[in-house]
Amino acid sequence: MNEKETEALKALLNYLFDNGFIMVNTCTGILSTPMGKNEIDQFAQTLEDGLLNIRNLI
Repeated sequence: MNEKETEALKALLNYLFDNGFIMVNTCTGILSTPMGKNEIDQFAQTLEDGLLNIRNLI
């Protein structure tokens, strides 16, 4: 991974964390069994927003 990709990944992980989702630098996350469609939709939307947020870094 080059420096630009590392910076983009760090920005994405920070964005997710700031919005209530924790992922590690391998983009691994965990869902709890009580999570349902609403939580998954919220995560997907936050991930999409985060990717749009960092697209200028890539």
